[in-house]
Amino acid sequence: MSFGESMDKERGGDSLLTAVTDGGLEVCLADANDKLKLLSYRREEHFLCPSCKQRVIMKLGDKRIYHFAHIGGSSCPHTYERESLYHLEGKKQLYLWLKKEGYCPILEQYDPEIQQRPDITFIKDGKKYAVEYQCSSIAADLFKKRTKAYISQNYHPLWILGGNHFKRKGENTISLSGFDFLFYKTEEFIPYYCSKQNKFILATDIHPISPQKAYANFTFIQPENTPVDLLLKPKKKIPVNLRAWCKLLQKVRLNMCKYHTQREGRFLKTLYHNRLNPFLLPPIVGIPIQSSVIIETSPLIWQAYVFLDSIHNKKLGQTIYTRDVIGAFFRRCNLKEILIREIPSLCGSKVDQAVNDYLEVLTELGILKKTSESTFLLMVKVEIPQTTLEQQEMEASLYQLLDTISKTNNKSTFRT
Repeated sequence: MSFGESMDKERGGDSLLTAVTDGGLEVCLADANDKLKLLSYRREEHFLCPSCKQRVIMKLGDKRIYHFAHIGGSSCPHTYERESLYHLEGKKQLYLWLKKEGYCPILEQYDPEIQQRPDITFIKDGKKYAVEYQCSSIAADLFKKRTKAYISQNYHPLWILGGNHFKRKGENTISLSGFDFLFYKTEEFIPYYCSKQNKFILATDIHPISPQKAYANFTFIQPENTPVDLLLKPKKKIPVNLRAWCKLLQKVRLNMCKYHTQREGRFLKTLYHNRLNPFLLPPIVGIPIQSSVIIETSPLIWQAYVFLDSIHNKKLGQTIYTRDVIGAFFRRCNLKEILIREIPSLCGSKVDQAVNDYLEVLTELGILKKTSESTFLLMVKVEIPQTTLEQQEMEASLYQLLDTISKTNNKSTFRT
């Protein structure tokens, strides 16, 4: 399910909701709805683009949102992409939403210091926010450049992805491209807004299951029921539904064996070389780890490599050094057997955190025992299931244990 696809096909050119008169008076069409007054005003005044100072004309059609457009097809040098009607509508709706929330938002305020024009700016608790409502795809480098520029001027960038990019594939499944992951927040969610449905969509508790699919929870909410704080930090997390996760993991196995990429083919050869069957891996391979969102490779694959490289051939009571586990992990990365995902908000995060968190989960399961900040002991020899039934029973037992541990530790991480 995706939103706004048909509307997004109608292009809007270099369109604006704000302009200035020759006398320097700012005109905002987001607040205007009296067409007769606007027609009269259009006859009396000339309008300029606030950024490039080129002439713009006021468009007051019946089919499209009122807006300004550059004359004769000229383009504004400070516009990064042509705006669709879907985008213009959404920008107006977000502006009016912020006004109703009691803020004083400003549309399309040009900042000459960084030569950028955020969709909306507003101040909350003494902090400046720059809202970017992004409905068309842009390069990751441009996304990072714009974000860095905002931060340099003490803005807090608030990127909101257009609902036309929202692709729900099931109750707890979403398709996410590399572009979509640019919008992933440190608070572990992606915010969408659909101007056609007039709704915010929050994809939270995101756990990638493959390079372009993830487990997630979804919240659909009208603007009037959405405080700004909800976009800055969503409410408490919902535990991962392990039964749903298990089904997704099984689909990954099936697809990988049927339609594997060259990289997945190398992984399968590695399994066969170690006399392992992708359908009969121990259930500790493929556990949802929140911090692994930064790893593009499926958890089924990267955790299998950790198991093979650092656990499988170890003897009971043998010491496992964290540095060795992480070293083996990065060797796989250097060989492109494990890929890292580009997420600007996590640029300061260490990729090895996911590996550390995985070892911590194995410790909670009693498989490892932590003896220091950098060492573990192997306490239980991990069994390899011999039949599908045995694998399913082991998986059910493991997930029940994860659920119990989660409740005991009051972490609310997993649920069966």
